[in-house]
Amino acid sequence: MSKILDLNKNVYSLCREYPEVKEIMASAGFTDITKPVALNTMGRFMTIPKGAEIKEIALEKVVKAFRDAGYEVINIPGGVDEKQADGVGQQAHAEKQTDENSQQMPAGDEKDGREALLKSYVRRLTEGEDLESVRADFREHFSDVSAVEIARAEQTLLAEGGKLSDVQKLCDVHSALFHGATQAEKIANAEKEVARAATEEEIRNTVSGFDESIAAKTREYMAMQGHPLNILTLENEKISELLVQINEKRKNGRSIAELAPEIRKMTTIAQHYGKKDETMFPLLADKYGYPGPSDVMWGVEDEIRDALRSVLDSPEEEGAEEKLSQAQRRIKEMIYKEENILFPLCVSCFSEDEWVLIARDFPMFGACMMKNMPVWDKAAAKPVEMNAADSRIELPGGSFSLKQLRAMLNILPMEITLIDEQETNRFFNEGEKLFTRPQIALGRPVYSCHPKRVEPMVRMLIGDFKKGKRDSMHIISSKCGKKVLINYYALRDDDGEYLGTLEAVLVLDGIADAILSNKKGPVEI
Repeated sequence: MSKILDLNKNVYSLCREYPEVKEIMASAGFTDITKPVALNTMGRFMTIPKGAEIKEIALEKVVKAFRDAGYEVINIPGGVDEKQADGVGQQAHAEKQTDENSQQMPAGDEKDGREALLKSYVRRLTEGEDLESVRADFREHFSDVSAVEIARAEQTLLAEGGKLSDVQKLCDVHSALFHGATQAEKIANAEKEVARAATEEEIRNTVSGFDESIAAKTREYMAMQGHPLNILTLENEKISELLVQINEKRKNGRSIAELAPEIRKMTTIAQHYGKKDETMFPLLADKYGYPGPSDVMWGVEDEIRDALRSVLDSPEEEGAEEKLSQAQRRIKEMIYKEENILFPLCVSCFSEDEWVLIARDFPMFGACMMKNMPVWDKAAAKPVEMNAADSRIELPGGSFSLKQLRAMLNILPMEITLIDEQETNRFFNEGEKLFTRPQIALGRPVYSCHPKRVEPMVRMLIGDFKKGKRDSMHIISSKCGKKVLINYYALRDDDGEYLGTLEAVLVLDGIADAILSNKKGPVEI
């Protein structure tokens, strides 16, 4: 009897129907499918084609894997056939030949030519060409390089359909490829020994690729007490110090298991990354048209965090030493990219009012490897203003004042987010949260507040709500060691018209234990 794999079914259902589906998917690149939590949550609404899109796995490759295992695959988006499944990678080979034949500055506009050549270097590196040969070509055509050009090259590669995973490799090669070419690197190379202890020189050495006014403003902000760039710079210093400590102890023969306290401390780098991910990246991507740098850096940060957690969980596992070494290299490269590209790029874009809003949001993420964060005097908290057309709000079920409404929303044991019908963040209730909700995200598209790997899932859910395909979705997950229930609801008016999406996060710790133990009467949580 033929085994029929219906790609319209969700992954959870397919695995229940054919248990071997899980192993086939894992071999095709869907590694998360082996985790019971992922299968029982995301698997319940994720299909294989959607998963392939999110994971950046060619659907043709997946279809071929199932056909090779004896399955008849039906309901394939786009009608992938055997010829397509067997021809995976031909287009990529043709593109490689084109890039390898491009050795001169492209004709036409100089700016476009420089950008095209930068992109060709990135493609050659991602396809495995030796770094030194690429760098030789680079030096032949560039005496310096602008951080804006690097950002545009990343952005254009993504816009042209480049894989996010390929463009993310740019984070690993930036420092080596552009070393010695930026203005700041030239200063660092010339003055490395004599200026090592000079704070001002160290700050100046991090700024590159912009005109002197942007460079000066970046240095000013990095040194300005409590400014967001000052806080990130101070945290980078602490992160760098910890990297040195770990390296020294590894040189002295300390095993990964013995380094657990230091590695665990390094995992708090998530607080550092969260600050820029959720406050600076959405502005760059949504308002100023620079999605490339944020998408790329966010993805690499996720990989760094995953590597650190993996090393902590399995210190004796084969390859753990190399995994830790790679994570250390990537952390160092991320510091370089923040201070050489991200900081000046933000300085060239953001207004002072936006920096103030960012500074007010930073405390919710916590200090990374510092006891306290310095406070910027311009970002002193202002009292929250409330406005309403009437002193009381009248509804079919009764009425209440604006102050009472605010108090009710804030006392509910849930973290509430309201996304309007235009897919824009409109409201977060107040108070401490497991899932940070920076105020600067209000008025911004909901998609710009999520990593690139998550965005397709968010779009799919909201799309289903808008089309009336579903009214809610519920996921049990964990955050900061606590079990949480994440609820999504479609908001509709009396006529069924879509009004927006409500996210309500409920911490289950205590509640779940009480339910499972079947306690009667009042329960203390």
